[in-house]
Amino acid sequence: MRPIFSLCTLLYLAAIVPSAKAQVADRSFLKAKLYNANNTILDGNIVAFDDIFSNDIDGYDAAKLLNPGENFAMMRNSRLLSVEARKHTTATDTIFYDLSRLNLHTYQIKFTTENFPVPCHAVLVDAFTNTNTPINTTHKDSSFYSFTVNLNPASAARNRLMLIISILPQIVPVQIQALSALQTSQGIIINWKATNEATMQYYEVESSRDGTSYESIGKVAVKNEAKKSLYEWVAPSAAIGFLTYRIKAVNAENTITYSSALYIEVKQAVPGVKVLATNKLNVTLQFENQQQTSYRINLYNAAGQPLLQRNIKILSKNEMYNLALPQPTAPGIYFIEAINTISNQKTKLRFAQF
Repeated sequence: MRPIFSLCTLLYLAAIVPSAKAQVADRSFLKAKLYNANNTILDGNIVAFDDIFSNDIDGYDAAKLLNPGENFAMMRNSRLLSVEARKHTTATDTIFYDLSRLNLHTYQIKFTTENFPVPCHAVLVDAFTNTNTPINTTHKDSSFYSFTVNLNPASAARNRLMLIISILPQIVPVQIQALSALQTSQGIIINWKATNEATMQYYEVESSRDGTSYESIGKVAVKNEAKKSLYEWVAPSAAIGFLTYRIKAVNAENTITYSSALYIEVKQAVPGVKVLATNKLNVTLQFENQQQTSYRINLYNAAGQPLLQRNIKILSKNEMYNLALPQPTAPGIYFIEAINTISNQKTKLRFAQF
């Protein structure tokens, strides 16, 4: 083993000793070692990141002592370094490597990081091969990069390699909450609320009969409101039985987040009648979930006195009927009794005239 590596180790220790332990705990390191084809270490260098350091060259940086053989250093402000002390990267930073006295061989560099911020992205740029190679920054595994020096002088260029470090923005994933579903005559009304939508593309409503295999039944645009967004989507009426719904959220990078699953029982729709709208001349009635049938409509005033009676036929599942009011109709409270002449089901409704 070459003595220069021991010297690099001493310089590395010198870079971490001057500050207190509390400060060292926040320090990050990037170690790079150069090997030959026989897996013999030839040289190495270290970058230490800490906010107590300066990006200028000072006493925390160590000058490179050249080897008689291959050299693997860093270049900063026209000075060669074996240890470089820099502030923590806040956006991007570049480590400029300097390779010298290389032979016509294939070499390998081992990169190891310690305590790097998350999320962080590092790319090794090879100017000779015009390639960008990702370097692991998670401290779980080292990264290895092999390169060859041949008869082309550019392959032995001192500034052939540089490492670009980027701190990725912290993206808070979307939060989907308060998922609910309500069966109505119009279908299944699905509601949810969402926060942290800055990177969202769209939502999809998915349904499943077995709770395992889901299919998309609708796509919903993102609102991205300041605090939280409220959503309502009407799913088509489904067959009777148990059904599962969930919301699929897709962000700008096509990363998918799912809401929790919501289980509901779809029941047989019950026929109903409701007041949809009123004016001085008419009352609009909405008949829901009907089969072909007929109704007898009775209108009463607040005192219970009958005002009119109508017999009507309902021919479709959901149908509107305009009930003409007797004229003049005084302001007040009125009641409608709708009687299904086949099932004898009675529905009582109330409305006001102004």
